Amino acid sequence: MADGPGKFTAKREIAQAQDAMVSGKMRGCAMHLSRAMRAEMAQAPAEPTQQTWSQPNWGWKPMEGPR
Repeated sequence: MADGPGKFTAKREIAQAQDAMVSGKMRGCAMHLSRAMRAEMAQAPAEPTQQTWSQPNWGWKPMEGPR
């Protein structure tokens, strides 16, 4: 993940989640983990995530169906 506001927000939320877990506050831990995930998702990816790969044909032809 590239450095940016989403990454720094997520790191801060994870630290708060750890503090809440140590003190036994599971509801607060879950809330901060959820916020961290949303902060990570909100940051746009630097590069496209899907690529289309061209596949070689090697003389392949589709089968002919019944006539």
